[in-house]
Amino acid sequence: MVLSSSRSLYPVYIHVVINVLPHRIFERRGDDLHMSAPISFTQAALGGEETVTTIESKQVKVKIPPETQTNTKFRLQGLGMPRLERGKGDLFI
Repeated sequence: MVLSSSRSLYPVYIHVVINVLPHRIFERRGDDLHMSAPISFTQAALGGEETVTTIESKQVKVKIPPETQTNTKFRLQGLGMPRLERGKGDLFI
């Protein structure tokens, strides 16, 4: 960032450092968010639905197909972090 002043003939340079603190539920990877949502053995074996809360506090239903395996990832497009002039990243569960 360069600042100029009517009193100075030379630009003044300022370095800004931003640290992002970890969230208790979401992990950010670029524009995408990752989270865990535990499900029961019955839901994994037979399928069903699970409601998750997004970073914007919206309730979203995720359909769990029958025979879902451990560590299966579900991708919810457009529910991640905002991109500058390009929509949003994705939410992975």
